[in-house]
Parts: sequence; structure tokens; C-alpha cells
Amino acid sequence: MVQSALPREIWESYLKISIERNPWDRVLSQYWWDLSGREDYPPFSTWLAKRAKRGTHRVSNWDIYAIGDEPIASHLLRYEMLDADLSALGREIGVPELAMPEVHAKSGVRPDRRHYRDVLSPEDAGRVADICRREITLLGYEF
Repeated sequence: MVQSALPREIWESYLKISIERNPWDRVLSQYWWDLSGREDYPPFSTWLAKRAKRGTHRVSNWDIYAIGDEPIASHLLRYEMLDADLSALGREIGVPELAMPEVHAKSGVRPDRRHYRDVLSPEDAGRVADICRREITLLGYEF
């Protein structure tokens, strides 16, 4: 881990930025990404159950920006509001034009463009909510 390799004063002075995405939308997108190019898609419920058995880190992003139960990112940006969050961060750090380029690198991978609420069953939504409860609570995501 980077934190253990640095003196405490350096670690604490660093700006630590991460991005989180609505867990239900992210997991559905991950399903399509993992299965891109395949002709035989397992049902989403089967895929999710298999991923969840491997451990929550296979479904949750929490370990990317947290240690244990504590987020360590000084700035946790929301994917759904990335432009606004980047703009606010830019103003804070003195880079007023901070923005993402208009690139859609993975567009077209997800053939089913329905909203996650229209795709996930109540059981699947509950499973994602259980696994991702910390990021849902931290950022106020709702199904």
C-alpha cells in the first residue's frame, strides 16, 4: 500500500482523489463489460451471485478509496456528477478549467441501455445494496 511506503507527513499532505459511481448502475455496467463479445450471457442474477461469492471487493469499490471502514480519499467525486465535482475540485486547487474530455471509450458495450431500476430484480438490488452499503451510505445513493 502506498500509505505505508510514505512518511506520515507526506501522506497527509497529498491530495487523494477517487471516483465512485452509483453502485447499481456500476454493477450493471460491469456485467455488460465482463460479458462483452460473448453470445451466451448468463442471467444477471447468476453473474452477480458468482461475483459476490468471490468477496465484496469484486462488486464494491470501497477498498479503492478506504482503509477498513474509513474513506481515505480527500476528494471523492461522483461519476454521475463528474463535471460539477471536477469543476469544484478545480476551483479548490486553483485549476479553474479542470474538466474531462468528451470521450466515450466504452460506449456501445452495453446493448441493453435500460435504466438499472428497470433491469435489476428486487433481490439483485438488495444484494448490491448489502455489498455496497458503505459507499451507498457515504454518498447518499438511492435505488
